[in-house]
Amino acid sequence: MDKGLKLLKHFNFKFDIFSYFALGCSVFLIPALTAFVPACWGWENSVLENAQMLILFAGCWFALRAKNPENKKFFIFVFWILTILILREVNCGRTIFFHVPNGGPYAFYTWKDIPYGYLVNPIYGIYIALSGVYFLVNKLWINLFDFLLKYKLPIFNILFAAAGIILGTLAEHCIHSDVFEEISELIFYISLFSIIYTYSNDKQIKIN
Repeated sequence: MDKGLKLLKHFNFKFDIFSYFALGCSVFLIPALTAFVPACWGWENSVLENAQMLILFAGCWFALRAKNPENKKFFIFVFWILTILILREVNCGRTIFFHVPNGGPYAFYTWKDIPYGYLVNPIYGIYIALSGVYFLVNKLWINLFDFLLKYKLPIFNILFAAAGIILGTLAEHCIHSDVFEEISELIFYISLFSIIYTYSNDKQIKIN
């Protein structure tokens, strides 16, 4: 019992504006949009994916402008991770620049059809590997572990992020709804952005 209470004290149970937005997406937008909005909202480069991209770019902005200079290395790593997510969303630009003319919403040229396209996945892999090297060289796992022990964690944003992942997986593999899947990813990104925004703007928090 005492251990359970100590664990609960390690979490922040406050709702912020982004928590309410994620809750609204979960409870109202998923059923409403899935039922009533055009299916094209769930296509590549459409409304919901563009909203996701805006949130990810906003996360990059706040990560690079973290108010406590001592946290700079950690938030540069966060920036790396967000750029990896951005590149994943647009398939390293393939779904933006290489649509097949007069094709369907998912008709894109493969990397094999694109000059030097065979280089993209190795370069993307190297970029991911370099982010891991940056994390290890700067010993950020030590800072992250200390941070997790020292500061209260936003429980609702963590739960909403997990819910977004679970709902997105269900949408892709069970429900087969593009709109449902994209809203689920939007919930995850909103929750992730909320965490980044909160800690990057708090001068009292020291991660490094």
